Amino acid sequence: MKKLIFLFTIACAVIVNSASAQTIQRPWQPNGDVYAVVHDDVNQVIYLGGQFDTLFYAGAGPGAAPVVRHNLAAIDANTGRPLAFAPNMNGAVRALFLSEGRIYVGGDFTNISGVVRNRVASFNTNYFNLTAFAPNVDNTVRAIHVEQGRVYLGGDFLYVNGGSRPYSALVPAGYSGFGGFADWPITTNGPVYAIGYRNTTVYLGGQFSTVNGAPRANLASITGIADPVLNDWAPDPNGPINAILPNDTTIFVCGNFIGIAGAYRKSFVGINTYTGKTRSIYALKNTAGVPTFYSMAKSANTIYIGGPTTGYLFSNEGGAPIGYQHGVIALDIATGTQRDFDIQGKNRTVYAITVSGDLLSLGLKNYYTGARPDTLTERYMHNYYAFRMPEIFNMPASPLVAEASELRNSITIEPNPVNGGTVRVRSEGFTLQDGNAELMIYTPDGKLLSTSQSVVRGGLVDTQSDMARDLAPGVYIVRVLAGAEAHVGRIVVR
Repeated sequence: MKKLIFLFTIACAVIVNSASAQTIQRPWQPNGDVYAVVHDDVNQVIYLGGQFDTLFYAGAGPGAAPVVRHNLAAIDANTGRPLAFAPNMNGAVRALFLSEGRIYVGGDFTNISGVVRNRVASFNTNYFNLTAFAPNVDNTVRAIHVEQGRVYLGGDFLYVNGGSRPYSALVPAGYSGFGGFADWPITTNGPVYAIGYRNTTVYLGGQFSTVNGAPRANLASITGIADPVLNDWAPDPNGPINAILPNDTTIFVCGNFIGIAGAYRKSFVGINTYTGKTRSIYALKNTAGVPTFYSMAKSANTIYIGGPTTGYLFSNEGGAPIGYQHGVIALDIATGTQRDFDIQGKNRTVYAITVSGDLLSLGLKNYYTGARPDTLTERYMHNYYAFRMPEIFNMPASPLVAEASELRNSITIEPNPVNGGTVRVRSEGFTLQDGNAELMIYTPDGKLLSTSQSVVRGGLVDTQSDMARDLAPGVYIVRVLAGAEAHVGRIVVR
């Protein structure tokens, strides 16, 4: 895993998570909203897009000189300082996508440093130069996804290159304003805010009620590259979709809704891509109101959901409350349970999240008090966060982890997390009514660490174990084997 190390010292707040306290890195701060954030791990650059015109050093006092950056900036991931990349975008940047040495930019702009670029453009990431890519889009671009030389666009627009392309379009990555462009026989009757892609399937999310004239409320999927076809898949969320994140057999979506795929869900859901049914482990239910979530990102085993500054109390379906969160919620992908992750102190609506390696970055709604620019200090502006996550948030998945997800309700471990001492392991529902059982503990990648013996009585295993006594801090898989059946759970050691 590539390590990016910040070398600067700044004013900071504290993030508490399940492994250790982390320090928020707040480097140079935009003086406006940040709608999009992308990491370029090859060149170790963090791109910020939004609606701002300057960057201030977060810890600087009154009178500190700002750096001019119009709606798009590049931050050195090693030093946290702005790079020389300074295109003059004459409108907001609302979408960023990194692909094959280019950073694709979408938004409201029509001009970049004196060069006409209507709502979409791209830059070479090695030299920061504007490329010849120049589709002519008549209104705001809000979503971009690039796949195999194809640039998928979503937004408020109706025309692209003079042709009718209501709210979504497909443009070749090499398009420079001459000749034809790729056909995209998909039309929605309202704006597209989000695009997802997996295995030749394109997912569109936004605020619409039909696709190609067929009923499809706010979410749809299209399959095929040469001949795109609208799928029958119709979860029909009853509110807009702001972000889509396909992941293996689950597609995550978030926005502002209280029902989807025939289930009661509030603004976030995981849907099985094969059955179309919602997955109950991702059923977040807040106790009051309906939040609006704007963004999602995932590491190997954690999904991050960005939304409002208001604290909401959530619980998994049929489970206990999972916590009071502000701005960002972190969930274990395998089990749907909340990661012990909380940003302390001031925070606001999270418009953008991106994660790579151990670096997580957030783009936030502006926190500008109206003070004169030459008196702005860190306490007035913190519209962009970057910080480190511990290894516990980035474990790769394994067959055992998947098994733990499927059998999550069959085993209980208390206390969990544990800091030394013994734990109670309880697992019921075995076909074997009376006999012997084995308790095994594994690393997440399947390495067996220890085995101990227990008994089964009436199909129940209920025992005390010191299995965690000699384990280093981290996450482990616990497997209870009775006869031919195995129940699996997870334990966190602190």
